[in-house]
Amino acid sequence: MYQQMRSRVYHNWHLALFLSVIHLAALTHSAPAAANSIPAPFLQTLPIPAWIPPQLQPWLPWVLAADGQDRRHCPLDLRSGERRCAWAGRLELDLDSNGGHFAQTWTVLATTWIALPGDAALWPQTVRDGDQPLPVLPHAGHPAVRLDAGEHRLTGQFQWATATLPDALPVPAATGLFTLRRNGQLQPQPRLEPDGRLWLRDPTAAPADAAGDWLRVTVLRRIEDELPLQMRTRLELTVGGRAREIQLGPVPIGDGVPFDLNSPLPARLEPDGMLRVQVRPGQWTLEVATAHPDLNVPLTLTPRPAPWPAVEIWAFAARPDLRQVTVSGAPALDPQQTQLPAEWSALPVYRLAAGDTLRLDEQRRGDPTPDPDRLQLNRELWLDFTGSGYSVQDRISGQLTRTWRLEADARLQLGQVQIAGQAVPINQLGDGAAAGVEVRRGQVNVSADGRLELPINQLPASGWALRFDSAQTTLHLPPGWDVLAISGVDNVPNTWLTRWTLLDLFLLLIVVIGAARLWGASWGAVALLALVLTWQAPDAPQQVWLHLLAATALRRAVLTAAFGGRWVQQVVTGYWRGSVLALLLIGLSFVITQVRTGIYPQLAHPAALARAGDGFGNAEVQFAPQVSGLTEDAVDALPAAPIAREMLSSAARRKSASPASAPPQPLEVIDPQAQIQTGVGVPTWHWQQVTLAWSGPVGATEAAQLWLLTPPLQLGVALLGSLLMGLLGWRLSGWQLPQPTVAGMKTALVLVAALTGGLHSEPTLAEELPSPKLLQELRERLLAPPDCVPHCVELARLAVRADATVLTLELTLDAATAVAAPVPGGSGAWSPQQIEVDGATLELMQRDAAGQLVVPLAAGQHQVILRGAIPAAAQLDVPLPLAPHLVTVDVDGWRVAGLEAETTVTQLQFIRLATADAAPVATLTQEALPPLLRVERRLRFGVEWQVETRVLRLSAPEFAVLLPITLLPVKRCKRREWRWLTGKCSRRCRRA
Repeated sequence: MYQQMRSRVYHNWHLALFLSVIHLAALTHSAPAAANSIPAPFLQTLPIPAWIPPQLQPWLPWVLAADGQDRRHCPLDLRSGERRCAWAGRLELDLDSNGGHFAQTWTVLATTWIALPGDAALWPQTVRDGDQPLPVLPHAGHPAVRLDAGEHRLTGQFQWATATLPDALPVPAATGLFTLRRNGQLQPQPRLEPDGRLWLRDPTAAPADAAGDWLRVTVLRRIEDELPLQMRTRLELTVGGRAREIQLGPVPIGDGVPFDLNSPLPARLEPDGMLRVQVRPGQWTLEVATAHPDLNVPLTLTPRPAPWPAVEIWAFAARPDLRQVTVSGAPALDPQQTQLPAEWSALPVYRLAAGDTLRLDEQRRGDPTPDPDRLQLNRELWLDFTGSGYSVQDRISGQLTRTWRLEADARLQLGQVQIAGQAVPINQLGDGAAAGVEVRRGQVNVSADGRLELPINQLPASGWALRFDSAQTTLHLPPGWDVLAISGVDNVPNTWLTRWTLLDLFLLLIVVIGAARLWGASWGAVALLALVLTWQAPDAPQQVWLHLLAATALRRAVLTAAFGGRWVQQVVTGYWRGSVLALLLIGLSFVITQVRTGIYPQLAHPAALARAGDGFGNAEVQFAPQVSGLTEDAVDALPAAPIAREMLSSAARRKSASPASAPPQPLEVIDPQAQIQTGVGVPTWHWQQVTLAWSGPVGATEAAQLWLLTPPLQLGVALLGSLLMGLLGWRLSGWQLPQPTVAGMKTALVLVAALTGGLHSEPTLAEELPSPKLLQELRERLLAPPDCVPHCVELARLAVRADATVLTLELTLDAATAVAAPVPGGSGAWSPQQIEVDGATLELMQRDAAGQLVVPLAAGQHQVILRGAIPAAAQLDVPLPLAPHLVTVDVDGWRVAGLEAETTVTQLQFIRLATADAAPVATLTQEALPPLLRVERRLRFGVEWQVETRVLRLSAPEFAVLLPITLLPVKRCKRREWRWLTGKCSRRCRRA
């Protein structure tokens, strides 16, 4: 009976489990995918890399993040390099004059803080995650909640302090899609400011003369004496009352043409120069840039209607390198008594009222008396091992305003000169002239290698036929060399004489005088010479001499005067024996080291010996002309020996194969037969260094006088000093050679063994924890970005469809890894309201720090469709964060600009075609301003003469410009982004 019941229960349990599995599988198969569900690839746990040792695998949570979470599966933001682990769904707002509520779905891949709509004044109330209440805390200046990984439906309410709907509501910067209902009515195109404020009321609907509305305007202008003359007008608005639209101006002065508008508020410049601004309470700064074609036109301030101020403050920024002018017609002011920005306070300032005229009278073009050259010299010198000369490496930096050629002094033999990292030929202007290189005025960065073949005790401060503001030389001495003294410099270098301090002299005199008083003047002289030769040596005995001298004097006094009793004599004798033993131990090691380093000077610095490696170059050097910057084909044309040609060819192949090397200079500006000197290089060893510095103007004739200690002299000093020190120690200790005994020999052997082995043994400690350096390296390798960065996603195809009211963009995106792919919208006047990814509706979207929309994509190819309403404007600019490789257009009622052949498309410009029933423009957006471009031409005279034309855009980059550039008769377009059109190169200037 019991067995039957047990079998029945077991059978029923299996049947129930089977039916439950079937039921869950059916539900899973039939339930549609939610729009805000987490994509499956982002839910997968990344495996532990096989290259991580088992001992370090438990430390993965420690090194991945401060909270121990692995964020490597989160989509990668290509702009910031961070992982985005929280994705916002559509923010739904339903607000009225009493308050309202909000709802938003968040997909969280790792625990993080989530910002909520509102701020400190408009704090969200009754925030819940589903039915679970959540605490709201300030985080990064916004109300926020902390959520774990998963799907979250956040809801909350707002209550206004006054029964009035606020003008704007701060929303999370990461929100990409939102829906706004105001008083129960859906707002089709709510306006979101770049700072994250969502307008709740239309500022144009507020009455202009509402009670309590006030406005204060301050006008500051900055005149920049450029080509053309430019004026930047700074409008500082202090607004009180309600949000509304105001009209100011006209802003330009005279015939000024506006080309740029920078405003944190919605604003537009009208063709007549009037500025329309939709303001709200607060302090705001707007800037309008205008250009004046005539450089000498009088600038007259005409009367303007209120609220424009009656008095303006103008600042003038001169360009003496272009021209010199005198300013007249307005009284000057002290900049400290004005409200000018800090960057304008150093300029001359003028006060202008209505009707005043500021005149710029040109005196001359150019700068006939430029400022003197401002150059600094940093030099490194390596003294040859044989002392025959110096290897030189000079680095000249600064500003050149008068000089166009750098010439070396006759004592400096140039081997190689590089300007901004590019080797240049060294030439002479005539027979017997100094060698030098050609430069251009401006900022210079010159590196020169060479040789100084001269008496090594005479060191020039510069070696160049130039005047430097300062010069600094680092002298590298080979092993066995030292500097006794240096004169003719402005600093205190590290020499044998400067190493002596007052304390050293005081202690030395005490020992010398004590030795002379105890054993006579002759032993005082021996002590003086021994200590002078050994005192500055490394590990030389110093204070032990004082102890031995004091112990010897006390012992003589105690033994001769027989005072103090037997115990005093024993203490003094023990002190004396200890001093003698200390001198023996220290002095023996010191003498051995001195003799060894005197014979083998390289052993004095083991660390430098390890770094130097093969840096001990041959002291006998000769210059040989070599070739740099040529390709392998050009090397074959050189009239060199087969072995030399093979060496040069292999070097050229290595240089071309190296991905980090700079591209070689084009052969059309380098003569293939030209031999550019590369010199013999400079040493890389670093032993003893001595720094020499000159301040103030440093001329070509200034030099330093050196007194050097050579290796043979250093060896003689070491031997003589060791001998005199041993002799002095023997005399001070009164040492008598005892008869050797067995016990004494055993004691000596133990002492030698302790000194040679035991004292140098180090205990081996087991390292139980990984070092911080190892953990940091593990973290860097784990969190290293993919090798595809920054090209981890590409826009293969873009299909554009548009009618009168809706714009649809179909994107084919190829992603190499999980990325936050940037898509059009968010940074301009158009934003999508519907998004589909691979046929499924997606509402997971964010805005990055620049306001650009991004969507999460897994690795692979994806079809993304963006659909949104078009504002009622005559022109619409849609920047493209990714340049498409193929663009197809199907539009009705629009003309699309920016699709010229052989150009990279980075922006689409939609121009509405005029129709009879076209609706008037209701929104306040800035239309295209007149472009301001500067064309610069640079002539390059090489083997082949070239003209380089550079176009600089000075106007606002938001609007595309099709620009024809007139070319010289011999010029041809060589770059793909230029189009050849009937003798002109046409280029479309894109958004920066």
